[in-house]
Amino acid sequence: MDSEPPRGRCYRVDRADKILAIVGSLVCLGIIATVVLETSAPNGERNAFALLGAAVFAAYSVFFTARAFMTTVSFTSDCIEVAGMFRIRSLPLAAIRGRREYMHYESKTRTRYSVLVSSDDRYPAVEYPKDGFAFDDAYWNWYDGLTDLDELDRRQNKPSSTARVIEELTREVSCTQSPRSP
Repeated sequence: MDSEPPRGRCYRVDRADKILAIVGSLVCLGIIATVVLETSAPNGERNAFALLGAAVFAAYSVFFTARAFMTTVSFTSDCIEVAGMFRIRSLPLAAIRGRREYMHYESKTRTRYSVLVSSDDRYPAVEYPKDGFAFDDAYWNWYDGLTDLDELDRRQNKPSSTARVIEELTREVSCTQSPRSP
């Protein structure tokens, strides 16, 4: 690593993605209201199936809006933490071997992910969307200083790193090995 990590900083999902999540939720709520109003029977009873669908749709929109506001990439004094709604993945800064990137395609969208690869088998790799956060110059200086493992593979004429990224992300960590233990 050439430059110091941005210790003590917390990066959140960028503003445009938060606005998109809010607008999407408002549209979903409008659709839900329309479904509920349109499925009323003349005697005032509601269609139970339509109400269930509306409830699932509402939960879906609330989940994605909450996720946009709760997901963070944080640097403590000794590790990087990627916190989602249901879990926190951390990797000690001293255990970062380098970085990889991959593109995830879904439907008509694509998301670039950064994967920080561990040099210590006790810690799994940590991934997060590369373009989804409001990173500052301190972060990018640190990130660009990490060893680009994809570039090393290209120089050595190794095959695509996609398989390696998947292997590093899905590697099992034994229950007897605590990431916090020395």
